[in-house]
Amino acid sequence: METTLVLFALTKRGVAELFDVARGGKAAIWVNQGLLEATDLSRLRAEGFDLTDFANWG
Repeated sequence: METTLVLFALTKRGVAELFDVARGGKAAIWVNQGLLEATDLSRLRAEGFDLTDFANWG
């Protein structure tokens, strides 16, 4: 069984840091809804990033 690391990005600063960590690895990035525009999400997914845009009800 293959394990994927899930990284949570709650802030814009966190998003930038996590892309460096995830680049070339087996990591999924979950970004807080609204941190990235839909066009940015699409572009990054096309570059190979596993991205989920989620709502944080914390």
